[in-house]
Amino acid sequence: MRFLFIAPRFHTNQVSWIESLIKNNHIVDFHSQFRGEIENYEHIEPLIFEPCGFSKLIVRLFGNGGVNNPRGFPNPISYYKELRKLQPDVIIVRDVSRWFSLLGALLGRCLQKKIIIYSQTELYKKYTPVRTIQTKIILFILKAIWITPIKGNTSIYNSHPDKLNFVPFSVDIQKKQISEIKNPFKLLSVGKFEDRKNQLMLLKVFKKLLNQGFKVKLSLIGEVSKDVHKENFNKCNQYIIDNGLQDSVEILVNLSHDNMASYYQNSDLFILPATEEPASISVLESIGMGTPAICSDTNGTRFYLTENKFGLTFVDNDIESLYSTIKLVLNPIKLKFYNENISTRVDNVLSQSVFYDTFIGLVGNGRS
Repeated sequence: MRFLFIAPRFHTNQVSWIESLIKNNHIVDFHSQFRGEIENYEHIEPLIFEPCGFSKLIVRLFGNGGVNNPRGFPNPISYYKELRKLQPDVIIVRDVSRWFSLLGALLGRCLQKKIIIYSQTELYKKYTPVRTIQTKIILFILKAIWITPIKGNTSIYNSHPDKLNFVPFSVDIQKKQISEIKNPFKLLSVGKFEDRKNQLMLLKVFKKLLNQGFKVKLSLIGEVSKDVHKENFNKCNQYIIDNGLQDSVEILVNLSHDNMASYYQNSDLFILPATEEPASISVLESIGMGTPAICSDTNGTRFYLTENKFGLTFVDNDIESLYSTIKLVLNPIKLKFYNENISTRVDNVLSQSVFYDTFIGLVGNGRS
């Protein structure tokens, strides 16, 4: 089959999905509005569509609607011709509330293509009657399948609206040999240098760990491509200098995604201190490389950790909770426990074959 993805940009969390489809002899295209600075384009090169004049006028009058220009969309007539020429069998749109995605879904239906809505909303959560009705109307009009890789809180909620489906994230899996953990413990954190990623909070926790006698090293890896990134990077760097942490902390910027595997594998523990994190893929990439992880209790991918005992969560934005959680895991026996769970279970949770079988099962069975 020929699959077309429509999204604001080609994101790291879709690398393994697309690789899986290509490996299984499908054709994959990707349409987006932006090109990321450090994304992995080994398997696909996105085709960029600039916003049309009418879209630019709307943005000037009412604003862009948020991150990645949700109100941006190409010329509808030109884009219809593009889709008719491409003739995809399945169109996967990221968040149908985005105008480009909605345009692609509507035009796809005009061409009688199968539509899949991909969002990162929690599958198991409280749904209001209004939200349920809205979802049913959208799915009915588009004759669509709705998928999400975020399972949500299954301990509180045990049902969800019809026609919504869980399709797991997948990541590259390279198991590492389980060996005795030796000091210093090697900690790793990956994320754009912006305030909500909380790198500065992590540095303060790291300093406290050193003061308490823990033998630890920390690697901070992140993107610095915007002024806001530079500002936060400078804050972190200055904190390292002011507190004499130069020998214990290294900062690496703008590493390409395909160079990350060795950093994950050579670490003992991955830490994502970020808040307001919809669905971190870095947490899962770390697990795929055999390294347990810590993230906040609001991160969308946290249940991959907690359900499978691949790591722990801390209270969101709580520095003391982050400190105590890291301290709890910095124990050779505890780390070995998580490492063994990852080694035996990760294939059944995050492998490309698990994603592919689930995804193609939905597409092939025509569940909508």
